[in-house]
Amino acid sequence: MIRTYPGNKLERFLLRARFISFFGQIFFKLKSRKLLSLIPESGDINGWSRTKITNFENNHQRFSRYPLELLTYGAAQGVIQKYIKNNQNSIFLELSLYDMRNIVNAIRIYQKLSIRTEMKWEVSTKVAAARIDDSRLFTYLVDFRNYSYFGRIIVNGKDSKSLDTAKRFAQRISSRIEKSFSR
Repeated sequence: MIRTYPGNKLERFLLRARFISFFGQIFFKLKSRKLLSLIPESGDINGWSRTKITNFENNHQRFSRYPLELLTYGAAQGVIQKYIKNNQNSIFLELSLYDMRNIVNAIRIYQKLSIRTEMKWEVSTKVAAARIDDSRLFTYLVDFRNYSYFGRIIVNGKDSKSLDTAKRFAQRISSRIEKSFSR
């Protein structure tokens, strides 16, 4: 029987590694596009525009300024998007969305990052769980999870409009997550 494989084990290993690496890169690019498609564009939420986006994969160098817990609990990718209120540079919102690979990881990180003093946010069925942290000065922090995603929104301002804006962002993202899983 004649074998058509490369000569030695090392050559076969390198050929397989290149094949896996090539398709792995395609997979991560597709996952990255999916994650980016979940966050609102400029103008999707009335009066808010995108400013700076940071997109990263499971890479210690890029995750270095984010909580170690995200890596511990299986974050595969994340997107951090900043928004400003149109014509008002002093009003901003920062959205972080992480693909935690599965529902269990999303639940665990949601529980781990709780400060235990936040308010529960009774939301529609589009958001699996959400909470509001109002212990910070001048900002609201809203955490939410849905399916295998964990999100955090920080909005400056301690008024009801700021909180409503953060809730709208969370609901918009969660509805997009629902649509992506229902296909």
